[in-house]
Amino acid sequence: MWAWEHCGGEVLPPSRFASGTTGCGFVFVPLPLEAGHLAANALPNLTIGAKYDLKVDRCVGVVFRRDGEYRLLDWMLREHPWAPDAELDAFLEKSYPFGPKRLKAVPRYTFK
Repeated sequence: MWAWEHCGGEVLPPSRFASGTTGCGFVFVPLPLEAGHLAANALPNLTIGAKYDLKVDRCVGVVFRRDGEYRLLDWMLREHPWAPDAELDAFLEKSYPFGPKRLKAVPRYTFK
């Protein structure tokens, strides 16, 4: 909901997380209104970057953008074994697009 509510607004860093049980990463990218045309480049670049940064074998990327009154979602799945990559290391060191890393355990279900 965070990316849904913030697309079309100010520039915010993508939000990403990984599931420890499934080994799948996720990255959500709310694009500002004037950057909607960048979705085709932002989606694969940020999905690959998040996958590499999270050190996971699969990652789902979703870009949220606005087209007038409508919200559009573009998504992709990248799946291949994680391996060190000097080119990606250099890119992420030079231009890190994500917010700070935090480690947090979130329970899957809560029952009363």
